[in-house]
Formats: sequence, C-alpha cells, structure tokens
Amino acid sequence: MAAKSLFPKTWRLASVSQETPDLDISALDYVLQGDAELQAFQTALAQAEAQNDGMKQAEYHAKLEEIDAYTAPARAAKLLNGLGFFTRRTYPPRQILLRRLAYAPQPCPSADLSC
Repeated sequence: MAAKSLFPKTWRLASVSQETPDLDISALDYVLQGDAELQAFQTALAQAEAQNDGMKQAEYHAKLEEIDAYTAPARAAKLLNGLGFFTRRTYPPRQILLRRLAYAPQPCPSADLSC
C-alpha cells in the first residue's frame, strides 16, 4: 500500500541535489534557476519590456506577484541555509557561496571553518 501525503494545494514540492555542478554562478542563482515558473515569467517579462508592450508587462508583473516571486531570493536563501550553505558578510547579501559547512567530529576552533 502506497503512502499518501496531504498538504495544501498551494504548496509546491521541490528538490535539490546533494551535489551541484561546478558553475560560475552563486548557489542562490542556481536554486532560483530551478523554479521553472519563476524563470518563465521573468523571461516573458523581459521580452515584453524589450518589445515595449506595457499590457504584457503588467500581465507578467501580476503573474510574478501571484507566485510570490519577489520573495523568491529570500526563500531560496532560507532553503540554502537549512542545507548548510552560508553567506559571507563581505559579499552582497544575495551572494551565497557554493561552499558547504564542514562537519567535523569535534568543534572547529578556526573562525573560517577550514580545519
């Protein structure tokens, strides 16, 4: 008998691979690229802007609002934080580095976690 999960219809399930390819983008951008709906609306909005189509621009801004796209970076950062990624204060707040926290059997005395 298969297990059945119940959750609100507005929830969307997502998954993130444990290993990511070696890319020249931040982990945050990598996660955001995984949201196909967000990417589709952002691409459509960019095309509408390039064509100077105000009606389409308004339509895509409304669609982005519907999917809560303007909080997507914060939600992606929260997801990455839960997975053990970290941010560095010396970088812009949105920049999340593709470096995992090291799990050592004992506490690491070094502030940069390089032990």
